[in-house]
Amino acid sequence: MENIYQIGLALATSTVLGFAVCLPAGAATLYSITSLGSLGADRNGFNYSTPLAINNNGQVAGSSTSSKGTRAFLWDKNQGMQNLGVLRGGEESVAYGINNNGQVVGYSTNFDQTIGFVWDKKRGMQKLGFLDNSQGKYSYSEAMAINDKGQVVGFSSSSNGERAFLWDKKQGMQDLGIFSSGSFGSSQANDINNEGQVVGYADTYTGDRAFIWERNKGLQSLGVKSGYPQSQATAINSQGQVVGYLYDYAGRNPKAPTRAFLWDKTNGMKDLGVLDATSSGVTYSQATDINRQGQIVGYSSSKTGSVGFLWENDMMQNLNELISPKSGWTLYDAWGINDNGEIIGSGALKGQSQAFLLTPAKGLSQTSTSDVKDTAYTEKIVAVTPGPNPNVGLSTSSQSIPESSTILALLSVAAFGFTCASGQQNQHKTTQER
Repeated sequence: MENIYQIGLALATSTVLGFAVCLPAGAATLYSITSLGSLGADRNGFNYSTPLAINNNGQVAGSSTSSKGTRAFLWDKNQGMQNLGVLRGGEESVAYGINNNGQVVGYSTNFDQTIGFVWDKKRGMQKLGFLDNSQGKYSYSEAMAINDKGQVVGFSSSSNGERAFLWDKKQGMQDLGIFSSGSFGSSQANDINNEGQVVGYADTYTGDRAFIWERNKGLQSLGVKSGYPQSQATAINSQGQVVGYLYDYAGRNPKAPTRAFLWDKTNGMKDLGVLDATSSGVTYSQATDINRQGQIVGYSSSKTGSVGFLWENDMMQNLNELISPKSGWTLYDAWGINDNGEIIGSGALKGQSQAFLLTPAKGLSQTSTSDVKDTAYTEKIVAVTPGPNPNVGLSTSSQSIPESSTILALLSVAAFGFTCASGQQNQHKTTQER
């Protein structure tokens, strides 16, 4: 009988999950949402922030525009949003990357120059300089990403054109080169992992090509796909998987201008497709980040316009369907995801543009089979001002053990739930190129 009771318990749980999956799309809340706030209203009274990177500690880096201009910020759950300031003589700043040690990189501008920086708590904002000073006061650099070893990548002006660079404390700024055999050409580095692999893009005679750079191999092209002669790589994870997007500068495919891609050494380049076409029939997508588990975020066309997406298990999901429909949010894009599955991006709340943090729900609420709610996951909506993120966990409601006579009935309901789950998965399969 003990075994029967254990089976009954499992079936009761399966029953709840089955009904939850069969609810209308968007009803099950998978993430809680937090507004990251801003550094203050701009001159027109609007609060505007853009989060561009998140580390595994949940710290976020980006930029916020206030009446004092645009400033790089660092946000965490305990202290909210911190203004990182500007380099001496600077006017504005933007943060692009952050590592797990809380070091932030980006750029600061003055009247004439844009200069890449690295920031940390002890030393504040330090400039990285340029590959050379051939452009004089018009020389520029921007730092895009930093790994846990303190290696920084980005791009800088040089006597040979705009070039991708790798910077560290010992060797300073190193030119990562270009594809062509000539000395003049451009390249840009967008991300680096802890293994020192760098991704970005470099120009060729037929357009830009996404690349991966390794110290012993130099630049290696990731290629393109039919209909999209150009590509750019935006991020790389610790497994060497790369994401980015395909496009055509010539505009020969106006109804499908871009496509998000995933690349790895074994399978090459995979088109991730789109969520849906816009009302005017245009389809597009771009992938912006990938975590250790291979979860990908970015933005895609949909019936309502541009929306953020999460891609996993070979399926692209609209982020707006993974939060409570009562939240009041519309999520337009996603710019980063960490190894804990936390996602950052931009959206709108009550008509105001807002930066958001999505935190995965820690568990299903234990709802009885006789009273299945519309929301299978619990969620607390956090206020617009910066603050701690809520904990979302299992409820502590008691669980009854079914009698043996009810097991056959539960089997039927659980099977029904499984069938619906399969249908939901098929319904949300990525729409490939149309």
